[in-house]
Amino acid sequence: MMKTIAYLTYGNRREYGLELTYSVMSAVHFLRQRNDNIQIVLITTAASRRDDLPVRHLIIDDDEMDRWMLDGKYAHAAKYAAFLRALDEFQGQVILIDTDTYFTQHPETLFERVGPARALMHDYDTTLGAHPEWTKLLAKIGGPIAGYRVDGASVMLNSGIVGADWSIRSQIDEVYDLMSGLFAIEPVFNIEQFAFSAVLGKYASLSVCPDVVRHYWGFDRPFVQAQIDDLFPQFSRDLFDQHVGQLCTFGTPPKPLRHRLRARLMAALRGNNRQYGFAYLSYLCALSSENPKLADAWANTALDVLLENPAGWADIKTYVRQDFREFVTERLEQNSWMQPATRQRWREHWGDAPLSSERQPCDVRTFA
Repeated sequence: MMKTIAYLTYGNRREYGLELTYSVMSAVHFLRQRNDNIQIVLITTAASRRDDLPVRHLIIDDDEMDRWMLDGKYAHAAKYAAFLRALDEFQGQVILIDTDTYFTQHPETLFERVGPARALMHDYDTTLGAHPEWTKLLAKIGGPIAGYRVDGASVMLNSGIVGADWSIRSQIDEVYDLMSGLFAIEPVFNIEQFAFSAVLGKYASLSVCPDVVRHYWGFDRPFVQAQIDDLFPQFSRDLFDQHVGQLCTFGTPPKPLRHRLRARLMAALRGNNRQYGFAYLSYLCALSSENPKLADAWANTALDVLLENPAGWADIKTYVRQDFREFVTERLEQNSWMQPATRQRWREHWGDAPLSSERQPCDVRTFA
């Protein structure tokens, strides 16, 4: 039986291309030692082919990709359609993997956890009631959705990895029914994730695999992207083959002790606000980093944390310009390392204009 690792990509954002490159490279690193009848497939549009990578392509036309995204209204819905396409194409074991991942063990370990009545997702998340973004949706639900009970106690797993085999192909159709039914009530960004969790959990025993694949997201993601960018200034098969023999462990750069101490003091001065202190720590790291790409990632992280705007920040709003004075509009050009998009984000912040770029949730546990 063919075993398939599948990736879904669309668009040409370089940072996602970097993620895909390193994730594929980490898989190939192990597969070159022992293949185990595993293929790597990229599901994408013609404009996003990656002929520099050792992958098989399943090309989707632009109109179909748009339909996969519920006519462009919900990008994550495409994961369901891509998963079904791979199952239908290869009729074996399929593991769909997000690009913001890399393997730490041989991919065969994942396939050992997939089979009849056995499915796979990346890791346990939490209950829907613990997600503030689900509050409005849960309040509007008056009964089962597509035959599934959905309430605050419903459990959700992370869909950075979704794995199953052909034996439950027909049941996976229910993912669409549940996902589209919930999205029509309230468009929460991770509805797709819950839909996979509920359906796979109904028809199979679900395993997780954080021990096999690292799934970086939120705060870590721009730093990992920056480090991969140092390896791949351009995409080429020669560079891929040059780096595939040795894997790096990427993550958040060290935060100097002097910055951590200053940030803790700032947090205490601003009402013992730990999140504000983390934004300030990111600001300090941006100013001191010797790597321009990492400095830029720190500058974006500082703004991401500020934009969380938790209740109770009104009393310290007047201090933000003072505390982050090197990033006020009139000083931005002095930071020659800062990318134009990052400068624009800070300008928009000071002008109280809507942000034009995507933000990732931040995790203040990295404050220490």
